[in-house]
Amino acid sequence: MMSFVDLIWIITYSDYKNYVFSKSVSGSDEYASFIDGDVKTFIKDIKQKPGKAIWSIGGGNLAREFFKEN
Repeated sequence: MMSFVDLIWIITYSDYKNYVFSKSVSGSDEYASFIDGDVKTFIKDIKQKPGKAIWSIGGGNLAREFFKEN
């Protein structure tokens, strides 16, 4: 049975491509691609793809990396 949190995640974010920065999980699942590489390199790569905006949800360290690149 699907948890309430999983259900909310699917309803809220299923229309978006989701990336999760993690040092302990790699690969992908039906919800997200897990990124264990350098944030700066990832940002440069994703900015080359079509689309308007990057929406970041995370802690201060991740936000700081995104702000340094803008």
